[in-house]
Amino acid sequence: MLEVRLLGGFAAVRDGVLLTWPNAKTRALFQILVGERGRYFSKDQLIEWLWPDSPIKSASVNLRGRVRELRLLEPDLPKGRASRYIETLSEGYRFSPEAPCRVDVEEFLAALREAEAKHQKGDLAGAQEALERALGLYRGEYLLEVPYEDWALERRAHLKERRREALERLAEIYVRRGRLPEARSRCLQLLEEEPCRESAWRLLMGIQAALGERAEALKTYERCRRTLRRELGEEVEPSPATRELYEHLRKGRPFPIPV
Repeated sequence: MLEVRLLGGFAAVRDGVLLTWPNAKTRALFQILVGERGRYFSKDQLIEWLWPDSPIKSASVNLRGRVRELRLLEPDLPKGRASRYIETLSEGYRFSPEAPCRVDVEEFLAALREAEAKHQKGDLAGAQEALERALGLYRGEYLLEVPYEDWALERRAHLKERRREALERLAEIYVRRGRLPEARSRCLQLLEEEPCRESAWRLLMGIQAALGERAEALKTYERCRRTLRRELGEEVEPSPATRELYEHLRKGRPFPIPV
């Protein structure tokens, strides 16, 4: 079984043995293909990413060579036999969705889908468990080893946002299940990473009010206001929804529990 880790440090392990790569381009090609398993990448796109400054003819030769080197995934594969992992079409390549392989990104996204399905059914305990599992799988950002490669940037940003959404949804579920200190902890974690996320500021204010810390909740509004001005400009003010919650809490009304 091939196991691939793309979150918080890259590693590919086959039957318990860490794979090594003949060169950086072969490793990058593998990362591109396995990072979105099932998606066909055109030869032109791969060449643009991996050999942007090379003549097309030599770049095409290099690409075919790197694809051949990916047969290291199957060292016992007979010569001439098609790979179970890398599927080839005239226009490009993909990592087979049917290949025997575990990828942490896929497990992370599957746990998020499970959480959403259970949440829709009203199974808060099940949604909470799936979200906690997803967040445990997110050991760090996507392919930290290649921070500036164009082919990784969009995927990294997408997965980072999915994690932040999961943190916020988990905090909301904790609130609904009466686990307010844990909800507060998740909000603070989210705001440390994304200080301009007003929905998290509102949730934190409400949690503090529900814990009997109404004065602290009103101070949190001011911290939110200062943060937005510092990060986005002196003219920026909290949104109407945030100001409305502030007035709601200032008047001593109870925190509206998220649904």
